[in-house]
This record gives sequence, C-alpha cells and structure tokens, in this order.
Amino acid sequence: MFKKHRIRKYSIFFFCIFILAYFIYFPGQQSSMAFVIGTGLFKSNLQNKIKAIEMKVQKKETLSESEKVFLSDLYTCFYKGAKVTYVFRQTAFLMEHYLAGSGENIIIDSRIFVNSGKVKRMMKQIKYVIKKDCRNNNIKKEYISKLFPMGDPEFLDSFTGLYYGKLIARIKKTDKEVIVVEWKADHPWFWPSFSHIEENYKNIASHNFPLPNMMSFIFGKKHCLYINDGLGAYLVDLNLAKPFNVYAYWHETIAIEEESFRL
Repeated sequence: MFKKHRIRKYSIFFFCIFILAYFIYFPGQQSSMAFVIGTGLFKSNLQNKIKAIEMKVQKKETLSESEKVFLSDLYTCFYKGAKVTYVFRQTAFLMEHYLAGSGENIIIDSRIFVNSGKVKRMMKQIKYVIKKDCRNNNIKKEYISKLFPMGDPEFLDSFTGLYYGKLIARIKKTDKEVIVVEWKADHPWFWPSFSHIEENYKNIASHNFPLPNMMSFIFGKKHCLYINDGLGAYLVDLNLAKPFNVYAYWHETIAIEEESFRL
C-alpha cells in the first residue's frame, strides 16, 4: 500500500514538472498553438486564422501587430516542436536559422539529403553520365544537376525541410578501378512568395503544405494542418526571417569494372 502511494506521488510530481516545462518551452499563446500543431485536435480555429491571414497577404492588406506576433509564434512553434520530435531535427535547425534572420549560409550534415529518395535518384543519373564519360575518356572535373525538388515524402525530415536545390559531383580521383566523387548539395532555403506561386503554378492552393500531426498519422492526411508556402515567404517582408543557402558534403567511391572502359 505504501509503495502504491509513493508511486502515485512521484507520478503526480513528474507530471507537474512536465507541464511546467511545457509552458516554459512554449510560453503565452505558443502553448495552445503547439498542442494543436502536435496533436491535430481542435485545429479548426487555428486553421481558420491561418487562412484569414493568408488571404490578407494575398490581397496585399497590412497585417495588425497581433497578427505579426501570431505568425512569429506560429513558426517558432514549428521549429520548437520539430526539435523535440527528433525525427524532424534538421528541419528544426533550418527553420530556427531562417527565423534568426542572419541570412548566413551554413553547412549541415548530409543526412537530410542522402536519405531522400529524390536525391538518390539524381545521384544515380549523374553517376551514369560520369561512367559514360569515363568510358569515352572524357571525364569532367565537375557535374552539376538542374534544380530539382529534394524533399521526399518517404523521409519526413527531407519532406518538411527541403525544397528545390541542386547536386554537384566533383571528381577527386580516377583510375581503372574506382572513381572518387565529392558530392555537394546546394540548397537555397526560402519559400516561394504567393505572387511567384500564382505566376508559375497558376493555382496558389497547389502549395498548401500538409503539416503532419498525431491525428493525421492515425486517421489520414485530411487531419493535417495546412499552411501555404507563400506565408513562410512573407515572413521576410515582415523582417521575421531571412533566406540563406545550406550546403552539405559527402564522398562516394564508385567501383568501375574493367569492361566498363571498353567501347
């Protein structure tokens, strides 16, 4: 009986510590925002407010001070929440840097790139060209891809953290057995504006991004919180963020069979 009482007491104590830590980490209106963003419960009010602000921005109407604070808190919740999930840790780092507003270019670990299926496919295409040039004794020092979407829905950190970027393959060593390649990911980290989306894609809703949450993982995508990329771009106009370039480097040794050198 005494043991059960002690367990109950400690449970209540640690629960209170957790609640206190939560409100310290997410102060003010961030606490309710973070709850909705993380769980997907009672999201209609938050979703409606986001949509209302998006409409004002599209109509080029001036936002109130409270709406600016709302946006600052909203995007702060995104990166803080992403941090604690660990799954979205690199997205969180990139978002935090964007909101810090320095605009300084950064180098990060290659994980978010090399685990993306879309990046892997582009690497495969470039390696095919490298091997072909090698067979023809016409190998170049550098191979650069076109801009392409790097985010992969199968790897959530890249899906939420990456947009369009390019890959650069620099040839470091060649012989009859291997080619050593230094890969570089070059990714401008910004969101497209509403005007850019409308001009290039005609449909602004095509860039409504689904933010996953507990409800969406259980019951499907319709329970996501949707936010348009154009709103993230508008943070720059409000001096709440600044674009930057993010880079990553990694090496790969490509084995080449002897027969691959024969025409």
